[in-house]
Amino acid sequence: MTSKNLINHIINIAHGMEMEIVAEGVENELQSEYLADKQCDYLQGYLYSRPIPIHEIFKFLRKVDR
Repeated sequence: MTSKNLINHIINIAHGMEMEIVAEGVENELQSEYLADKQCDYLQGYLYSRPIPIHEIFKFLRKVDR
């Protein structure tokens, strides 16, 4: 089984259980596009932001909420 097949099965099983999916470690646009195409609910990783110190998180959230 390829990693893409495994990802597809995990997403399908979770959605079948009415769960939302969070993909962690998304590092490039190709991964982002693939996961979005497979209806992954949420994506996180270096593509969107490097780790942020807790005291800066609200500033970051206000910036991306625009």
